[in-house]
Amino acid sequence: MKGQTFVDFYVSLTIFVLFAAYIFFQIYTLLPQHLNAIKSQLLHSEAYQISEMLVTDSGQPSNWETLQVSQIQRIGLMNGTQNKTNLLSLAKIQALNTICNSAGGYTTLQNLLATNNSISISVIDKVTGSVIASCTPTSAPYPLNLVNMTRIIAIGGDYGELILQVW
Repeated sequence: MKGQTFVDFYVSLTIFVLFAAYIFFQIYTLLPQHLNAIKSQLLHSEAYQISEMLVTDSGQPSNWETLQVSQIQRIGLMNGTQNKTNLLSLAKIQALNTICNSAGGYTTLQNLLATNNSISISVIDKVTGSVIASCTPTSAPYPLNLVNMTRIIAIGGDYGELILQVW
């Protein structure tokens, strides 16, 4: 026999095409799941970084709550006078709330926190149950991947929670 018959050729071609289609279908179905997991991990990492910056840094300059928004380089809520981790300044929390709720303030806050993602920040006094600060976007798309980061904080003699959501 000098060469293959047409039947052998078509059978081998069919097996190759079916195998290639199976591999393509497996990649096509698994890729979105992996991309969502990657996006979720990136959001979780960014949420952690922002919460760390807010809780363990007093900002740049450290008295930013007394300055104009244009003079602020970085926002941090830590009470710089006592220099204790998770001890936040009530004046800085209120200044953050003022910045966020002013005209164009949410975008300014995003820029100061160096994020392009939508964020929501809430500070709750757990002793009284009152919300000290609440910063959410006025209009944001429905979050497909939402990451919550909750930090236990101290505010003066009380304790509370800083709840950060990133999507």
